[in-house]
Amino acid sequence: MGSNLCNPLTEAVIGYIRKAVMADAAKVAVSLHPDDLGEIKAGSGLPPLVVLRSGIKKSNPAIALINTDGNLVGLAGVVPTFDPLVGVVWMLSTTELSEVNITEFVRLSARWLSQINTTYPILYNLVDERNTRHIRFLRCLGFTGFKRREKHGV
Repeated sequence: MGSNLCNPLTEAVIGYIRKAVMADAAKVAVSLHPDDLGEIKAGSGLPPLVVLRSGIKKSNPAIALINTDGNLVGLAGVVPTFDPLVGVVWMLSTTELSEVNITEFVRLSARWLSQINTTYPILYNLVDERNTRHIRFLRCLGFTGFKRREKHGV
């Protein structure tokens, strides 16, 4: 990734999204981006496959990100909370996601979040403070109000 996540790096973009299926979890788990693996270790310490399957199962919706070559490059979703207006948005990706046009990916992600906001007017995300790549991405999407939690995860 470059220093400015909002600038394009290559010409490849996400080809399409589709509903995620459980088999997608295994495909993403074996080639997770190191930053995403770090998020999993910091947040739960569970094996990536367990976390990805849980994310797919608990999310409404759960989506698969497919690049222009037809390869699965990530999974994302929104986990409902006890409050029906609040959702926890998440995304975990493979190293191939680093090859997409980041500006276009941010635009597509923002459009998806806009659609999700009709169901969940309040969205939030938990991110490891060491993961500056994810924090920059969230800021590009318009997330604000980052707060430090002392006791979250392992």
